[in-house]
Amino acid sequence: RKLMGRLFFFTFSLLLSSVLGYTQNSSALNFDNEVDAWESEDSELNQIHVFPCVPLNGSVKQFKTDVLIVKRNFTECSGHDSQYNNALLRVTTKSNININTSDPIVFVTRDGSSIETWHLPLRLQTFNSPFSSANRTTCATCITDNSTSMYIDVFTSSKDDVEYNVTVEPVKNFSLQLKKTIGFYVAANAPQLYHFKFPEDVSSVKVLVTSNTSICAIVSVQNATCPVNDLLANARSKGVYQTMTKDASLTITADETIKGNEFFIVVVTAHASLCHKLEPIPLIDPSHRELQYVEMTIEKLKPASEYIYAIIAPLLCFIFVGIVVAAFFL
Repeated sequence: RKLMGRLFFFTFSLLLSSVLGYTQNSSALNFDNEVDAWESEDSELNQIHVFPCVPLNGSVKQFKTDVLIVKRNFTECSGHDSQYNNALLRVTTKSNININTSDPIVFVTRDGSSIETWHLPLRLQTFNSPFSSANRTTCATCITDNSTSMYIDVFTSSKDDVEYNVTVEPVKNFSLQLKKTIGFYVAANAPQLYHFKFPEDVSSVKVLVTSNTSICAIVSVQNATCPVNDLLANARSKGVYQTMTKDASLTITADETIKGNEFFIVVVTAHASLCHKLEPIPLIDPSHRELQYVEMTIEKLKPASEYIYAIIAPLLCFIFVGIVVAAFFL
């Protein structure tokens, strides 16, 4: 029964992983080896409790899987509780795995609303070498009790031990406020995601993103639905987006640009060729892969009626003056 349970668990995760685009990278797993590992009587399943903001170091190899049980206990997280209200959880993963390996280490996050999968080394289009770390935002939300939040499955088909590091933490300042500027770091392998809900008296806003350095990034505004589309390819295909080097500005109207009265904002750096179309640009080398600092502000836009009044008022004044002048000379 234990063996059948493990096989069912892996098959279920594998099926959903393929649906979510897990096999799109050239370093996809050797699935036959993984199935053999799970069918073997030597397979080992380790359950480990993980608390937000507390880094966890572990290792896996063929026939061994770690199941991380993330608890919703944020006592180890710094900052005010208000910063984490309704925030999503972000998972940071690192590994010492050989970047040329054909047996990557796989991470699968499972919560009540979605399943997301990625692996290390992470290969992204137009980058010369893969990344040994990656950040992903899940749809698991923060609450104050100690019930289980989500699971993270970690496994590989490598015969050698592969070390990894996992940190789960709530997204600070996740829910944005009007006219309140926030700053954060972003990279191709570390996209950032935030949330905004229209106040009752606001129907249209402008999303402003700026950078002090010349970068190439994608700013994407999407419907506030799960799973989160924070990868570069998905950010360009979901909702509306704009490329930026120094700044970006998107006008968003409730029930028009997006469905409903709330949305996600995804910011992720990209290859320079997406921002410069006039001439070919070489592939980005590792020295250009560092985190970039950007700032974001959301401003309220005046309703169209206010602009109409601003146009009509001077026009009526001009007509009135014309009538007075004409009456004086007549």
